Amino acid sequence: MNLSNLMALVQGKKREFVMDFHALVRLVAENKAPEPELIARALQDAGRTVDDLQKAVELLQRRCQWQQAIAQTERLEAERAGIHKQIAAANRELDLAQERHDEIVWPLENKLHQIAQTVSEAESARRQLWDTCVNPELLDAMADVQSERGALVVQRQHLGLDHDELKRRGQADLEEAAHARSAADAQALEKRGQSYLARAKQYEPELARLGKKLAKLEQREQEIRQKMLEP
Repeated sequence: MNLSNLMALVQGKKREFVMDFHALVRLVAENKAPEPELIARALQDAGRTVDDLQKAVELLQRRCQWQQAIAQTERLEAERAGIHKQIAAANRELDLAQERHDEIVWPLENKLHQIAQTVSEAESARRQLWDTCVNPELLDAMADVQSERGALVVQRQHLGLDHDELKRRGQADLEEAAHARSAADAQALEKRGQSYLARAKQYEPELARLGKKLAKLEQREQEIRQKMLEP
């Protein structure tokens, strides 16, 4: 029975017994209300009205809710304190792990720095040996290899550009043929596109041959450079 219905039943009831008003308020608030006749008598004895009872009950219920909120806050505060302890413990473990990490890594990083410096000095020494080589046979061989390699690079670049342009035109024609307005236009575009692609394919053996020759020249250059490192 809700509070409004209960208050309606209480109206007009005769005096039956004496009950402390505050005790009555608590009973009603806890859903343990006595019979309406008994409530009416208690109100009469206390000089209170049904409206007084309703307001008092609602206030007590709110106070109980506030008390529950406080109790929940206390529980949550305890939980929060526990979480902070867990975080602090994890942070301590992280700090210890970071210290162990630093103890291991810092010497290794210093060693890497030393290695990098030594390698850089070695590369500088390598360039100095190449630049100061006075062996005429090696110098002539290096000049011949570099000259031939330079010419092949230029030749391969030109062939590559021609090959790529023919291939691009061929693919463009084939794509346009797929959207041509008529079958005749599509056939003409496809024929021209295939012709471009066929011409581009003719370049590929020569490009492959030049690539292999360049690789051999680069290998020869490295062999000469290795000999130039001798004092």
